[in-house]
Amino acid sequence: MPLRRTLVLTCCCVLVASGALAGKTLHVHRLSDVEATLQANGGPTRQDCQVGNLNVPTYAITDWAFGAEGYKYLFRAPATCSCPVGFRLDSIHLLMQFGPEDVPVGFDAFVDLEEAVWDDLSGCYLPGAELCTSLVYTVQIDAEGLFDISLPILEQCQCAAIGFWYFLSFHFVSEFGASGRPDLVADGMPLGCRSWNDYGFGWQDLVSDFDWPGEILMYADAACCEIPVSAEPGTWGSVKSLYR
Repeated sequence: MPLRRTLVLTCCCVLVASGALAGKTLHVHRLSDVEATLQANGGPTRQDCQVGNLNVPTYAITDWAFGAEGYKYLFRAPATCSCPVGFRLDSIHLLMQFGPEDVPVGFDAFVDLEEAVWDDLSGCYLPGAELCTSLVYTVQIDAEGLFDISLPILEQCQCAAIGFWYFLSFHFVSEFGASGRPDLVADGMPLGCRSWNDYGFGWQDLVSDFDWPGEILMYADAACCEIPVSAEPGTWGSVKSLYR
């Protein structure tokens, strides 16, 4: 059984969430001025670079997270860093909003980095093999508000090669329950083939399949490294580029 660690997060911005829903139904709440107040809670100090979705938080997708599910975000390294050869993940972040009906709540979660494999049928990169997986952490939220939840992964990750496509993943181990379902947060740029959710029916595109107004706000802190593990042809996004 993986070692469990506990993270207690403090509120960084109070926003209103609507009531819990019975299914994955889209309800969007526009955020305002949150980028000035968001701070990372827990996790190590940011190092050489960040990868993933670094856009401005724009929408809350209300009452969306059921728990016992996973989320992924596609990225190509480097995004905003200058690592010449390779990078190693330090921690993975997911933005979540909790309303008064959602707290207090504790939940178990873990994160991972995965290969991205091109799929001709869908015209998208799809999740591939796991490259590294974190411990299982218990996150405790005691107050309503908007949170940047950071789970460390550093000790489990090898050096990954720059220039390929990867997926960041965030997994909720158990369900939240019908009485409280937190919001997830999106930017305002719905590209498609970037953000994915599996809550029991396979991986579905949050933009194309659920009409999200933007991509999920998930990103990672990383450090440069010099000897990446090899990237075989046909994996790690080396088949072709989605965005040339």
